[in-house]
Amino acid sequence: MIRLRRLRLASALAMALALASAAAGAAPAPYRPPVPATRRLANGLTIAVFPDRRLPIAQIAVLVPGGSMQEGAEELGVAAVTAALLTQGSASRTAGEFETELVHRAITMSGNAGREYATLSAGCRSEDFEAALSLLAEAVLTPVFPEDEVDAARVRAVQQLPITRQAAGGVAEEHAFALAFPGQTAGYPTGGTMTTLNEIHRSEVQEFHRRCYRPDRALLAVAGDVDTAKVFALATELFNPWRGTAPNVAPPKFATGTRAHVRIVDVPGRAVTEYRVLVPAPGRESADAPAALLVSALLEGRGRAPIEERASVNALAGGGVLMVSGSAPSDSIPGRLRAVRSALATVAAQPPAAEPLAAARRRLVDGYALQFETLAGVIGQWMSAHAAGLPDDAPAARMDRWLAVTPDDVARVARASAGTPAPVIVVLGPAAKLKTSLAALGTVEVVDVSSSPVAVPMSPSRASGAPSAEQVAAGKRLIADAVKAHGGADRLKLIKDSVLEAQATLVLNEQEVAGTLKETRKDPSRYLASMVVRTAYGLQGLEGNGRGWVIASSIGDTAVAADSLTLANLRIAFASDLIHVLREAQDPAARVASRGRERAGAGEAEVVEVVMPDGRRRVLFLDGASHRLVAIEQSEAGSDVPVRRSWSDFRTVKGVLWPFAETRSLRGQRLMTLQLRSVQLNAGVADAAFAPPTRATQTAAPRIRR
Repeated sequence: MIRLRRLRLASALAMALALASAAAGAAPAPYRPPVPATRRLANGLTIAVFPDRRLPIAQIAVLVPGGSMQEGAEELGVAAVTAALLTQGSASRTAGEFETELVHRAITMSGNAGREYATLSAGCRSEDFEAALSLLAEAVLTPVFPEDEVDAARVRAVQQLPITRQAAGGVAEEHAFALAFPGQTAGYPTGGTMTTLNEIHRSEVQEFHRRCYRPDRALLAVAGDVDTAKVFALATELFNPWRGTAPNVAPPKFATGTRAHVRIVDVPGRAVTEYRVLVPAPGRESADAPAALLVSALLEGRGRAPIEERASVNALAGGGVLMVSGSAPSDSIPGRLRAVRSALATVAAQPPAAEPLAAARRRLVDGYALQFETLAGVIGQWMSAHAAGLPDDAPAARMDRWLAVTPDDVARVARASAGTPAPVIVVLGPAAKLKTSLAALGTVEVVDVSSSPVAVPMSPSRASGAPSAEQVAAGKRLIADAVKAHGGADRLKLIKDSVLEAQATLVLNEQEVAGTLKETRKDPSRYLASMVVRTAYGLQGLEGNGRGWVIASSIGDTAVAADSLTLANLRIAFASDLIHVLREAQDPAARVASRGRERAGAGEAEVVEVVMPDGRRRVLFLDGASHRLVAIEQSEAGSDVPVRRSWSDFRTVKGVLWPFAETRSLRGQRLMTLQLRSVQLNAGVADAAFAPPTRATQTAAPRIRR
């Protein structure tokens, strides 16, 4: 009996071991990504929740269509700067208060921008989830972008560019995308350029945020130890007031042509050359996207056409690229590039065999599961799919789509990619060694490693090169039209003096302060300005004999002789009214040139550059229909940053069309607005009015009728 029991126990153990062995040898069930609970608000915002109770933490992210593809050609880099500044203060908290709250609750929050989208992400403990979501909503909906923070972010971005350019692979890819999508926003470098970053200021950041941070295509995702119903309720409360529609972007189109586009980014003396080969690929939303990924996996596998390089698919909405990346000694680059193109042709020649295709699928499936190891990864995969218009279960069904791809599908997609007559080839290395040997591959161009990957158009108001004869002639015609629109040359010549009185609003530390301003001018070169702001006042004068003076309540009641810099600025101020601006523009000794059209105020204006014999440069903005002078831009002495004076509310005074409203701004930030209360022309102002006032008259001098 004991022996029988032992035999039965041994048999049971053997069966258990056999079953365990069989289970161990069976293929594990593929990982199935979670499918979120979703809700769409009336304003268009889609909210997704991924409950996960394993740890007491939560991850939050907001996605908006605010990437580099939404930038204008003159503002490259503004997307990245805007995203980085979202946490630097809101309408209800200063930058310091915002940071203090994050630190106090151990919340991490950061923004970044890619080609298509910008995201703001936050990580927190579950107990601080409501506070974290509230802070994130503030950062997205009501950021204030303090001017000092914008300047600091711009400086950091400019300083980062040379560091980024030391990474050969990153530089090669920037140039590759620029060639693959020529003249399109998909080809813009996501970090901007040195030229455009230096022109980004608070107004550009505010405008980009106003334009792109809108809810109609925005996504909000939450993953972690949260209650789904509570997330929906709080998110609805916080984001329901959000309004607006973000602009659409045209889908990218791969470069066309009959030969390969070859760009050598010249780095003399470089022994190891970096290279990229790009061909078109389907967009993320395409039914052929899974097959494109299998093509890249086959290229790296042990099939008929393996390569030494890395192969990847960069899929955007509407189109993408299959990119082969590698590096090799400069002498072997032509051979490596020929091998890559041969491998692409081999994969496209006929459907792959079952074994290499199965191996490619396994590599994709195994790597895909790793994307969901973190809460941020779960959110990111869903956002990428949903932003491309795919259903919420697309991440979970992605492996099924790979399994459904047939060998014929792979060959067809490979033919569409490899069959392009104009692939893009970028090589970063010594042009002297490479140019001749690469000429057989396609049309070759050489650019310096420090050059921008894309051509950066210069705004007309910044153009200062020698003008063409046509530009000079057009500029003179435009000035003649402007003079006529404002009363005619004969009438303007009759004006010998002017007295302007205005209500002024100054912007100091983002606060508006009311005051009054009076300006008196008399030819030649006599100028007097007096301003009263609350209990402070200031007087400054130009006497016409090369002397100037200043009185201010902050320095006492005694007139102080103007130093050279102040004197230069007084002369600029004297010549900054309508009369003198137009007179100087008609001076035969001035260099006048039409520079094109640019936005000024409510619409586009004709831009005319005026350079005086003494080197002073001024830009005039003329309304294209009425020919009125709607703005001027000029730098003060000692500064290379132009101040803009925008004019409106034109009224006729003694036959001269005069602007009664003026806004002065620096780098797009308003400094002062003026609303004129009276304009007196040829009032018979005496020369003595421009001399420093005596002590008895100093108190009365700045006072203006209120």
